[in-house]
Amino acid sequence: MDILEGNGVDFNGGVWRYHPTKERFEVVAHGFSNPWGIDYDAKGQLFITACVIPHMWHVIPGGIYHRQGGQHFNPYVYEDIKTIAVHRHRSAHGGARVYQSDAFPAEQQGRIFMANIHEHAVLTDVLEPKGSGFVAGLGDDFLMVNIAQWVGFSMEIGPDGGVYVLDWHDADICGKEVLNKETGRIFRITAQESLAKNWEGRYSDLSEMTDQQLVDLQTSSSDWHSRRARVILQHRAAEGTLKSDTHQQLRQIYRSASSVDYRLRAMWGLHVTQGFSTQQLREALSDQNQYVRAWAIQLLCEDQSPETSIQRQFNEMAANDSSPVVR
Repeated sequence: MDILEGNGVDFNGGVWRYHPTKERFEVVAHGFSNPWGIDYDAKGQLFITACVIPHMWHVIPGGIYHRQGGQHFNPYVYEDIKTIAVHRHRSAHGGARVYQSDAFPAEQQGRIFMANIHEHAVLTDVLEPKGSGFVAGLGDDFLMVNIAQWVGFSMEIGPDGGVYVLDWHDADICGKEVLNKETGRIFRITAQESLAKNWEGRYSDLSEMTDQQLVDLQTSSSDWHSRRARVILQHRAAEGTLKSDTHQQLRQIYRSASSVDYRLRAMWGLHVTQGFSTQQLREALSDQNQYVRAWAIQLLCEDQSPETSIQRQFNEMAANDSSPVVR
C-alpha cells in the first residue's frame, strides 16, 4: 500500500478505525485513558476496557468520553460520557473479549473477559442492555493467578472456544522498564470438559474455503470463525474474485435466519463485499428488529453523505421510532 499524504486528523486519545479498501482513517470516539481492550458483542455494540479511570465503557460513534487528564478539543463539552460499570476492580485492565463461542457453559455467553494487571487475574463483567446503552455488572473472578509476576495484557477467544491470554510476566507491572525480557508467554484457558462441537472445518485454513463455506460460517456457534470468514470474503470482493452467487447466499441468511445475530453477521458480510444497494439499506430502516434498523443507519452514513430523502427519514425515525437504540 502506498503511503498517503494529506491533511492530518486531530486525535488525542480515544478510538479510531481504518478502512482497508477505502484507505480512510477516522476517529470513532474521543477520550478515555489507556484503553487496552476493545471488542464488540453479537449486536455490533462496541466496548472498551481501560486502566486508571473506571474500567468499562460502551462506545457510541461520535461520543466524547471521560478522560484521565488533559482537555477535550471542544472546550464547550458540557458533560462527557462516564463508565457503564456499577462496581470497581483494582486499577488497571488489559484486553477485552466478549465471549461468543461454545466451549464454555451458557452463562458465560455475552460476558466480557478482561485481564486485571494488579489483581493478577482474569475477570468478567455481565453486559446488560439499558436504554440506549448498557450497564456492566460484576461477573466473577474467572481466574486468580498465584504468581505476582503474572501480568495479563491481551485477550482472544480462539477457534476452539478457549480464552487466550497474553502474559507479560514481569515484576514491573507499569512497564517503566522491562526487568525480564524472555519470560512472556501465552496461556489458554478452557473448560475441563469443553462443550465445543468438533464440526467439519473447525480447525481448517479458512482462506482455503469456498465462498459458500465462508457464508455458512455466518451461522456458526463460533464468532471467531464468522469474523474471519467475513474478512476473507471482503478481500475476495476487493480482488474481484468473489463468486457471483455469494451475495444471494448472504442475503438468504439476512432475510430468513431466525437469529438476529446471524442476520446481522450476514448484513455486515453484504456490506463489506458491496452487496447492498442504497435502496436495500433504506428498506432495512423499516425492519422489525431494532438492531437491523440501527445498523442500516450506520451503514447509510458510513461515507457521511446520505441522500436528502434518507435524512428526512432519519428525522422521522428520531421522533417516532420506539427503540432507544435506533434513536
